[in-house]
Formats: sequence, structure tokens, C-alpha cells
Amino acid sequence: MIHNVAGQNQNTMAIEFDDYVLAVEAPGTSDGADNVIKRIKETIPGKPIRYVAVTHHHGDHIGGLRSFIAEGATVITTRDNRKVVQTMAAAPQNDRLAKNPRPPEFLFVENGKRVVTDGTQTVELIDVGPNPHAREMVIAYLPKQRIVFQGDLFFLPNNDAPVGPPQASTISFAQKLKETGLAVEHIASVHGRTATMAEFLQALEEKVVRN
Repeated sequence: MIHNVAGQNQNTMAIEFDDYVLAVEAPGTSDGADNVIKRIKETIPGKPIRYVAVTHHHGDHIGGLRSFIAEGATVITTRDNRKVVQTMAAAPQNDRLAKNPRPPEFLFVENGKRVVTDGTQTVELIDVGPNPHAREMVIAYLPKQRIVFQGDLFFLPNNDAPVGPPQASTISFAQKLKETGLAVEHIASVHGRTATMAEFLQALEEKVVRN
């Protein structure tokens, strides 16, 4: 997890494979994403960032996507997000992509799921939409590590601030987790800190996912 490097309360997950890295989420700005890319290269040296997956189309989640495109990463998203990514990539900016323009390359989450694997490491990109927050919502599930990474569906504050009542988007997410039967021990977030499944259930008052 790359915490608070793209900006305050902006997180990216970097997943190491044998020959490459997959980044999940490009929040913030091009400058912030440049810092994230630098941190990824320092943490996982010698491997290209081949893919960048995004959870949904909102600006605070794809604001740094241009830097990953400039880096040569293929964008993994749902098909309906193609146009917004292309528009962002073609926008007039003063960043790395503007200095060396290239069109985005895509892989799509088809029929609700896309699996990236090298035989040892595996990431399942799953569309859990429609969700009250966005029609198409992708989570990244690491079955070996039993981790889910998601954006805006649930988060715990980095400080000791109390967690409010569960939002409709969180309740929908919980129901999807129950339906899919994913074995999850930790829920990582674009915003906030990583939570345990016990903390997630407590925040939902448990009855939401057990009824």
C-alpha cells in the first residue's frame, strides 16, 4: 500500500508479479502520481508498471492516471469508462504525458471480472456494481493474501474519528461480498486505513451482512 503519497488521504495498491507491477488506483494529480510511481519503483525495483486498474471514474480516483499512461501502463477498467479515460488523456495539461503524448491502451473487465496472474500471484478485478456510488465499481481481490482493495465503498479514518452509520454504498458492497463468497481478511481503501474484516462487520453492525 502506498499511503498518502499522491496526496493526503490518497492511497494506491502496488502488486508485484514475477516480471511487472500492477497498480490499483491513480488518485490525486499528475504530480502526485509521479510521486507514487517513484515510490513504487523504490519499493519494487527493476520491474515495469505494466498495468494500472481503476475502481471507478470519479475525478479523485483517476486524477493521476495521465502519469501512469505516460509510464506505459495499460489501463484496466470497465468498457463504459473508456471515453472518460481517453478524454482525460487528450486534455491540455502540463505534465509528462503532455511532453510525450501517447494514447491510452486498455484491457477491460469483461462479464464482471478480469483475472491477472503469472501463476504465482493472482489479482481478480471484479465489478461489484451497480452500486449507489457508481454504476460500475471494480474491486481488486487478492485470493492468496485474502485482501480486497476498494474505493469509496468503505473506509476507516486514519485518526481516531468515529465511524458514522453505514452508507448505502457500503451496504451494497457488503451484500456483494456475501454473494460472491470471497474469503476476505482485510479491506484496503483508496481513502483511509486498511481495516480488518472484523472492523468492517462491526462498522456494519454485523446484521447487515448476516441477515
